Amino acid sequence: MPADRRQFLAAVAALSSSMTIRGLDAVTASDAATAGPGATPGLSATSGTGGTGKSAAATAALARLRGPMASVTIPCNDDGTIDFGSLRSWVNFVCEQRVPILFMTLGDSELEFLDESEIEAVTRTVVKEARGRSLVCGGTGPWATRQIIAYLGRISDSGVDAVSLHFTPRIAAADDVERAFAEISAASAIPLLAYEVGGNFTLPLVRSIAQLPTVIGMKCHDPLYGFQDYALATRDSQFGVLGAGRMNQFLFGHQCGSPAWLCLLAAFAPEISLRFHQAVMKDDLKTAREIMFQYEEPLMASVRGLGFPHVYKSILYLAGHYRTNLMRSPRLAHTAAQMAPLKKVLQETFGIGR
Repeated sequence: MPADRRQFLAAVAALSSSMTIRGLDAVTASDAATAGPGATPGLSATSGTGGTGKSAAATAALARLRGPMASVTIPCNDDGTIDFGSLRSWVNFVCEQRVPILFMTLGDSELEFLDESEIEAVTRTVVKEARGRSLVCGGTGPWATRQIIAYLGRISDSGVDAVSLHFTPRIAAADDVERAFAEISAASAIPLLAYEVGGNFTLPLVRSIAQLPTVIGMKCHDPLYGFQDYALATRDSQFGVLGAGRMNQFLFGHQCGSPAWLCLLAAFAPEISLRFHQAVMKDDLKTAREIMFQYEEPLMASVRGLGFPHVYKSILYLAGHYRTNLMRSPRLAHTAAQMAPLKKVLQETFGIGR
């Protein structure tokens, strides 16, 4: 690993001794006394919402939106249809390993390549197999507001804990996004999450949607300063800014109040992701850094240039969870030659693989 990268991560770790930020995991005796039953620790029942607070469903989801999130990827049969048997088996595996959150996202879950009925079927399958053991966050396709509202109405009986709204990147104007979130929040009781890519959400926009009674957070892809800005801007709004996929992002983001992150290791090596999270919660940043350097860094080096969600599919195939690593057409799966460095790391570093 380059020396400057190690120096940066060491500096991030030093944040815990140089700054104190009241985030989602910082609870005081006053908070505990005033939050009331079922409220999320560290979050006032009325903060950031003009005294109205979040809905009961949103408060319940927020209380569980903590720790590593396993991305729900879509196993395929040889004919390109969804392999629901493999999906159920994998969900049961991660739930048995106590992964706290199962998360559907536009890219990793290939929601742009699934039709609406398939997305609904995947959501219901994951919820049914999870049986409440993990928080399940579903997702929409890049649909119009009316279609999203109709879809949420249809899955309202599914038991899904929250749903990420995936607007097309062309819908980036603050007024458009704010109006859509307000309309959807008013029409559905299901807790909602936003999806930020490339800084397309301004801070005023995020502060605004964070006030809505059913909006509980946002997946953020900015690795550093934008992530920090979003987290700090909403830290008193019952709103979680979620990391998009690296341990180092959470190591930094947690200091700013981020409660959870999408963790590649959670999908196939849950114990390691949970150990990392526990170390961060205990402010044992030395151990957290050691886990990153031992596991995540060599893994990410082995998949450089291979692309996501292809990497997820190949890992779950090599680990024996999925029968194939096929992608939805027109995307092509990794070849055996492309998977060779990944296979080597899985065997030598994690002790798993075909």
